[in-house]
Amino acid sequence: FDGPIADDLGQVLGLLELGVGDVVAWQTLHDHPQLGLAAADLARSVESGTSMVQGLRDQAAAACEERRSELQMLARAVGVRTIRF
Repeated sequence: FDGPIADDLGQVLGLLELGVGDVVAWQTLHDHPQLGLAAADLARSVESGTSMVQGLRDQAAAACEERRSELQMLARAVGVRTIRF
């Protein structure tokens, strides 16, 4: 990754390299607008020893659905503005 996301993930990596536990390192992204939910799932997975694959799939599906809904609303708004002119 490049940009801010890389910096945020780099923060987690830096903590891990310093010996901070996996759960604590991932929890630092708890309030992150894009990574927060995935980071919480990863922390929970590490803590419980369960697979993180399904949790990440669920997060990806939810993010795609949210984005699809946002794009549909934008498209409808363009249609309404076009009709007014």
